[in-house]
Amino acid sequence: SKGLKEIKGLDELKWLKEVNSQSIQQELRKLDVAYTRFFKKIANYPVFKRKKDKQSFVVPQNFEYSNGLLYIPKLKTGIKINQHREFGQNYTIKFITISKSKAGNYYASFQIEEDKVIKVPESKKEIGIDLGLDSLMTFSDGTKIKNPRIGKKYRKKIEYNHRQLSKKQNGSKNREKARIKLAKSYEKVTNIKKDYSHKLTSRIIKENQLIVIEDLSIVNMMKNHKLARSIQEVSWGELIRQLEYKAQWNNRQLIKIDRFFPSSKTCFDDGYIYKSLNLDERTWVCPKCGKTHDRDINAAKNILQQGQNIIKINNLSGDGIESDVKQKHG
Repeated sequence: SKGLKEIKGLDELKWLKEVNSQSIQQELRKLDVAYTRFFKKIANYPVFKRKKDKQSFVVPQNFEYSNGLLYIPKLKTGIKINQHREFGQNYTIKFITISKSKAGNYYASFQIEEDKVIKVPESKKEIGIDLGLDSLMTFSDGTKIKNPRIGKKYRKKIEYNHRQLSKKQNGSKNREKARIKLAKSYEKVTNIKKDYSHKLTSRIIKENQLIVIEDLSIVNMMKNHKLARSIQEVSWGELIRQLEYKAQWNNRQLIKIDRFFPSSKTCFDDGYIYKSLNLDERTWVCPKCGKTHDRDINAAKNILQQGQNIIKINNLSGDGIESDVKQKHG
């Protein structure tokens, strides 16, 4: 950072004067973090970003946002912002990150501090959720959310755009046009997935006070090449992430039960564990009580019951559920 002034004086690097100096210092801090993580063996060795990949920079101060216009240092005119969500009450903008996607779209992300406002009323409902592939979610009340298979709907178009890109000559304008077209296809699928998951998780948070899910090891499950694409398309990790922070925002309780708990194989009525249950068996009959179970609904009921048992144990031991939930959130 101290050497920036001397570097800017070099003829071949005079263009650095056109950039906000604080933004450059922020990039140096990012580089320092990247090397620190590498030497601690947390991440790989830092590499240069490709020009055609996603790009971003931070504006830490000396910016202004009013009447839909964003003013940043070194830029005389205001940038028109299409704001998709209003800020809360008594907020302070800490810094702004401006990014450019692979498809060439620009975004401004505002990091803000605001007064906490609970927007959803308290609910008495409690629900257990079993995540799946055929049914994206199965609730303990018997409701099933069908997998929308968004990736599958657009797969043919993406594969076509890939073929068109491969036919274009490297460095040509037509190749760049084909690359942008492909990037837009991927971005559209990502946006549809995010929109769907936000609407679904918001609905779950609004309707339920207690949400119980399994602590899945998605990374290990992705190692199964027969299921990897299906798991990647349903975005389990993103759904769980959204449930976690939305539960914290709205004073909801989210509990993760042990991933090794046999929720599908345990009879909800009498506790019998049917060890020989295969993955392709969607229904099974309990040898002890004779009741026929839907695999997913039975699992969701057991997940909810296990979460309720955790609450009882914590209450008996004198530990609040809040501390248990925070610990499970990491």
